Amino acid sequence: MRPDCKGIFAKEPLTKDERLAIFGGHVMRVLDEPEFLDGTSDLALQIDEQFVIGTAHENELEDTDYFNHSCNPNAGFKGQIFLVAMSLVAAGAEVFRKCRGGGQPYGFECCCGSPECRGRVTDNDWKLPELQQRYNGYFSWFLQEKIDRLKS
Repeated sequence: MRPDCKGIFAKEPLTKDERLAIFGGHVMRVLDEPEFLDGTSDLALQIDEQFVIGTAHENELEDTDYFNHSCNPNAGFKGQIFLVAMSLVAAGAEVFRKCRGGGQPYGFECCCGSPECRGRVTDNDWKLPELQQRYNGYFSWFLQEKIDRLKS
């Protein structure tokens, strides 16, 4: 993790599929997602091609807004708004989630430090067969549905 980033850390060991967070907030168009005064942005959870759910106003920021990305995440999605542990997570370990994708053009230079780091994260990463296999069942609902349609 970059030293200038906030993050979420496990206070105690987490078990596979343990629910870690429930996302909520305002439903917004992807293009309307805000950038806050401190430069923080890209906090919402993508729930559809064109829509995200999340914090719309700075005074609404919560802990769930600070899960960082990793190219080797230990948390993924179950359904539309639930974040769960994808494996055992040790106490004190940072909890990382996957980023969104499949909607508006999206991407950023990644500096997660994972040996699996892709260098650049894009809205099309969900199409990579190795990621589909690695995260099967832990994609957000709308992406998992797209993946399942491609396979049938």
